[in-house]
Amino acid sequence: MNCKECIDYLEQYRNGELPEATSMLVGEHLSKCSRCAASLRAVAGIERFVALEKGQQPSPFLASRVMARIGSLETSPSASILTRFRPLVLAASVAATIALGILIGSLYQNGTLKASGSADMAFIDDASLESIHLLTSE
Repeated sequence: MNCKECIDYLEQYRNGELPEATSMLVGEHLSKCSRCAASLRAVAGIERFVALEKGQQPSPFLASRVMARIGSLETSPSASILTRFRPLVLAASVAATIALGILIGSLYQNGTLKASGSADMAFIDDASLESIHLLTSE
């Protein structure tokens, strides 16, 4: 039996619904394959979790609190204003970013913005610089 077949039979194997020959093959595969055995443990864990959740009783006032909270959000004036102007604010911020990028690009092309010392750095003679090793050994 390969892993795909074993995974297909896991649910029936856990519920004891497989014929005995198939159940033995699945059991043998699970004893040899740690990956499929981990899948079986995961399925068992999920079933335990679901069973625990089904046993929980919700608060009797949960629905009332949720509906009250939704109602307060709908009647809040700040929420409706924010919702109404959100696309406008987003469009304005995108337009401002594009305009700032164009302005910086045009200033850089015109030579208003220059990298400080870039021309001076091109003419430095590296041979005349002192070694850092000499400076640290003193």
